[in-house]
Amino acid sequence: MLYYLFGVEKDRKVVSGTGAGACLEDNVIRIKRVSGGNDSREANLLRTLNHPGIPRLYLVHSGILYEYMVLEYFPGSTLGEYVRRGRRFEVAEIVAIGVQLCGILDHVHSVHGPNIILTDIQPDNLVWHEDTLRLIDLGDYMCSGNNQTGKLRGTSGFVAPEVYGGGDICEATEIFAVGRVLQYLLDGRNPHGRSDCARWHSIWHRGDER
Repeated sequence: MLYYLFGVEKDRKVVSGTGAGACLEDNVIRIKRVSGGNDSREANLLRTLNHPGIPRLYLVHSGILYEYMVLEYFPGSTLGEYVRRGRRFEVAEIVAIGVQLCGILDHVHSVHGPNIILTDIQPDNLVWHEDTLRLIDLGDYMCSGNNQTGKLRGTSGFVAPEVYGGGDICEATEIFAVGRVLQYLLDGRNPHGRSDCARWHSIWHRGDER
């Protein structure tokens, strides 16, 4: 079966009865191709979690150039796709999305405590279907504590200022991202590239708390 994983696209849905799907009791699956060791981080995290809003990991296959994760497939569109198509969410929907997203994060922390902080909580990693939210990418996370490296893990505009370096990474980092996602659903404006993000980055490195 693993032979079918070679040469697949970066992120692909496989329908039951074809390729890798045939061995998984006719489930519809998603194959995610990730280079290097980043997928090993995500795979190791997924193995510890059991939540309906997080995809199940079926197996990991190491190829010559890439590694592949075979994941549970969630139907629907991402929040980002909905907004780009012109959909505007009702306030009640946004509240429900916020509650469900916090429930997913609470599950991660119930397993790992405050040690694992997800740093790429953003609309294109969140699938919304039939009033149910799923987080489909958990590859970017950091250990709580001081981020002296300054390495950015996440999507600009949805990342808290402290992730850029010099500050403490904690649950508040995730709360910032949740707020950004909900703001995006309210006004339809992608915060990527907003001047305040650049200003916060500059202020953080100067140590200016104005």
